[in-house]
Amino acid sequence: RMQCPQDSVWGQLYLTGMGKMAKQNKRAEQQQKLKAEQEEEALKATCTFVPEITDAARTVYETVDQGNQDVITRLTQFHPKKTQLQKRDIAKQADREQMEDCTFQPKI
Repeated sequence: RMQCPQDSVWGQLYLTGMGKMAKQNKRAEQQQKLKAEQEEEALKATCTFVPEITDAARTVYETVDQGNQDVITRLTQFHPKKTQLQKRDIAKQADREQMEDCTFQPKI
């Protein structure tokens, strides 16, 4: 016949020890959380910098803000005008690089 751990003295001691250990762990977590909150409050009390946002900055933010779109969607969204300007700049740079090898330069 097998005995349950609670039936023996050692089983009772084990269960009592596990219960105490669980309480200690819970108390330690609570103390750690309380300490972190106190440190955060102390840090907030010592921070004196408060940024001043100008009306111009607020206007720019409101015009750039596109609702609740996430950043990745907004940044990867296709912008035809920007793409066209980039292509034009790349073409100009390629023309300049080609012309660097030319030795004939007429004066007008």
